[in-house]
Amino acid sequence: MVAADINPVQTHVAELKVAAIRVLPHASFLNLLGIRTDEDPMRVYQRGVRGELSEAARAYWDGQHATFSRGLLTQGGFERYFAILRGALRIVVGRRKMEELFTLEPNQQRDFFERRWNTFGWRSFLRIGCSKWFLGNRLDPNWFAHSDGPASYGDHFAELARHAISEIPARTNYFLAQIFLGRYVAEEFTPRYLHAAHFETLRGRVDRIRFETGDVLDVLARLPSRSLDTFALSNVFEYSPASLFELVLGSLEERGRAVLEDVGQGEGVQRPGGQACEDVQDVPRLESDPV
Repeated sequence: MVAADINPVQTHVAELKVAAIRVLPHASFLNLLGIRTDEDPMRVYQRGVRGELSEAARAYWDGQHATFSRGLLTQGGFERYFAILRGALRIVVGRRKMEELFTLEPNQQRDFFERRWNTFGWRSFLRIGCSKWFLGNRLDPNWFAHSDGPASYGDHFAELARHAISEIPARTNYFLAQIFLGRYVAEEFTPRYLHAAHFETLRGRVDRIRFETGDVLDVLARLPSRSLDTFALSNVFEYSPASLFELVLGSLEERGRAVLEDVGQGEGVQRPGGQACEDVQDVPRLESDPV
């Protein structure tokens, strides 16, 4: 299994998690990531994980005291963006209302949203805070240089938010909890790789992963022909020129099956020549295999 990313920091994060799963008890793993707070995460890193890392990853993490102390899983680019939104939402929606959402039964959420949440202030907030202009200036304006996307990102995300708040059980929705609360509601409502029930399975399989940092075409060129049979592509191609998408798919054609995450549109993506690339949402998930 090859994990490739053009951003070396993403590789360092993945390598840290793999090393931690390999050598730490489950409780210490959660403390390292900031899910629990009964151990100092920097001490956990120095005591157990540091020696398992590559030289480049070790040099990076040695200087990340503040990242560990603030909670590693809250310090990514999107997570910091969510923190900005969350601060505004405490004014627009109210902290108590945001907390209350995660105490409701699923059949109470629709009425809660329509009667108490879906105000003019909330709708205006989404139109501005989730607009292409705001997202581009807060994250990276180049992301939208090659993206057709929806006609209005604010309206697009407003509909997604309505669906998430009123139709999906909030208590178990760890994505929504991270956005509105900045934390998980409970350990049982976290991504599956954090669950104790899967930890030993993960430990037995993480050494299958090999990390590569670089442009996807350069990484593919370094790999032997037919050495991989399935490719899971992130939503990076929503923000890339069509020519790059065409080059990557052309390189994959002789290698195997491709699965594309398509966050902006929520639909399968067509290759310019008409060949479909499977959407990750349409691929069956293997409940017994968390890797």
